[in-house]
Parts: sequence; structure tokens; C-alpha cells
Amino acid sequence: MLPANLLKKIAETMDGRVPCPDVELIMITNSMETTDLNLVNLFANHQLKALGEYQQAQTNKNGIRLRYLEHQFTVDASSHLSLHSKVMILGDDMFIGSANADVRSLMMDTNNGLFISRSPASTADYQKWLQGLINKGHIAPPKVNVINESRESLLLRDMAFLDTMISKYQVQQWLSRQQSQQLKNKFRTLLDETYILSRDIISKGGDADAAAKRFNALFKTI
Repeated sequence: MLPANLLKKIAETMDGRVPCPDVELIMITNSMETTDLNLVNLFANHQLKALGEYQQAQTNKNGIRLRYLEHQFTVDASSHLSLHSKVMILGDDMFIGSANADVRSLMMDTNNGLFISRSPASTADYQKWLQGLINKGHIAPPKVNVINESRESLLLRDMAFLDTMISKYQVQQWLSRQQSQQLKNKFRTLLDETYILSRDIISKGGDADAAAKRFNALFKTI
């Protein structure tokens, strides 16, 4: 769930505002099956959809190529664990942190990060390890391509997931039918805002700053 400034910077590297010829950006995170914070994934999918659609519309040859992968649930018991790395590889440089790439970690909490400069051996070893996970299928493209999926289909699946969570945690014990419906309506509104605000942030229009401010205020808690 990228903060607004990082989301905008990625978009600028896509459309050539920040020239990045021959650069591939690979993002690896948890799938719905391997995370303990799957509600965050639901929101992040709508951000990813806006970002992916923006990339598909680009024709600038100086833009980055975005590749999105997820840590998958497999029969190998060692792969059942949630991916908990906070690592960025930037050429021969490496950033290792307690900070997630989200609003809360980068703008609110007292998270730390260690930047290791000019360490080609370390970055090569880490990339080799990641490639091994990819080769084994532990890391792979998402099972559902949210970028090509219609938003209505995506929303229907998200709302079905929310119904499952409401049933699992027996929310009906604490909320009336009317309150449950209000919860669902609010959830749907937040999903819509995730997509709309993300789309406004990455655009070249004049509303990007206002959208960024609202986005960070809405989602700082997650």
C-alpha cells in the first residue's frame, strides 16, 4: 500500500518525467494466502490496478517496466511462512529496513533502515536467492491479474471476502443489520477512493497534490 509520494515517483519513472530507459522495477510482496494482513492486500490491489493501467497507456521509451510478483502458498512447508522482508535492491546498492513501503512506516513511525552502498556481491547473492524462489514457484505472478480485471469484478470479489470475514469473526453479535450494511458501504467507498485517488496521484493533472494529501490521511493507519 504505497504512500502517495512513492506512488507518484514510480509513475514519473513510467511516463518519462524521470527518464529511466532500460530499467525494470520488480515489486515482490505477499499474496492473499500468505499474508496476515489480507485486508491491506484488498486495498493495495486497487492501487496496483491504477498503476498498471497507467503503465499500459504509456508509449514513452524512457519509462521503466513494472513487474509485480507475489509470495505464493505452495505444498512446500517452508513456503507457508509470510514474506517479511523489507529490502530494496538498487543496482549495486541495498536498503534493508524495519520500514514497510507504506504511509505509516515512512511518515509516522520511528522505523529504521540501513543503506549499503556499492556492494555488488551482496546484491548479487540476494538476487540469486530470490531467483531460486521464483524458479521453485514460491514467488510468481499473482493468480488473479487485477490490472486486466474489471473493477466491478474486483469489487464483487472484495465484498464477498468481507462477508466471509464478518461471518468468521461473528460480527453480527456486535452490530445490527443496519450497522453491518453501513460497514459494507464504507468499505466499498474506501476501495473506490483507493483507486480514484491513486489514479489522480499518478496523473499529470493539477489535482495530484490534493489527492496525495487525502490518500495519506485516509490510509495512514494501515
